[in-house]
Amino acid sequence: TEFTLEIASAGWEVHYPRQGRAVVPRSLQTPVEFLVKELRSENAALRAQVARLKREGRLRASQLDSLQQILRDTVQAMEDRFARKNASRSDSLQAVARQKAELEQRLAELSARLEAGYPKRNREEVYDSLSRERLVYVDKLKDLRDKLKPGFMRSVTLSPGSLEQLRQATDAYNRARNALYNAHDSRIQQVGLYWERELLTYQLEEIYQLALDRIHRDIILPLNDGAFKQLRDAALGQAPRLAAQKAATREGKAAFNALDIPIRELERDIAAFTERLRR
Repeated sequence: TEFTLEIASAGWEVHYPRQGRAVVPRSLQTPVEFLVKELRSENAALRAQVARLKREGRLRASQLDSLQQILRDTVQAMEDRFARKNASRSDSLQAVARQKAELEQRLAELSARLEAGYPKRNREEVYDSLSRERLVYVDKLKDLRDKLKPGFMRSVTLSPGSLEQLRQATDAYNRARNALYNAHDSRIQQVGLYWERELLTYQLEEIYQLALDRIHRDIILPLNDGAFKQLRDAALGQAPRLAAQKAATREGKAAFNALDIPIRELERDIAAFTERLRR
């Protein structure tokens, strides 16, 4: 009488024998051998590659998904090819070892080739975004600064058109400032990831500190409760027009003068930072 032994396990598949069933030998000294492997979606080499990419954070989620799918397809194609080649019991153990070594080497080569393109593209996008955000902020800041000149501020209480120009300049500045503020943390992280130079991260933090603290918090923001409030009250008839004009002109002039040095520092620091990014 001949007996057979069959095994099955969730998450694994029998590599040898092909049907997952083996004849039990008559001799108790002869072992019954089964070779099993993890299913394709759980391949250890693939998991290691993906886990490393997640830790490094150099790829966006969509790029990581794309790379992971490419690696999965490669694993499946290679395992199918090896399965067709591994037909005999005598060489199955050696074949599995060769398969594992070749698969890991191919995964490493493929992921390295794909990764080389993704971070380069991401770095270029970060560079463009950084340049655009900073240049727009400086441009809108200087537009608002020009509206703070005494000649213009005196005209605001007399001309609805001048008041509208000031409102538009203020709104445009606020949008540019908000964009700079909202991107602050991610830009610092991205520069650290893609340039890997501590000095660059420090310089970028200094630029944000200058723009968001020394300029916006200390000079621009107080205008809301100062010169701009005077103009709003006068426009709504809640304050004497002449008194509001004098107070707004005085406070606007102080802010205009206070912005001179910080704006020059900001332009200088941005130019130096941009030059180092290009290297």
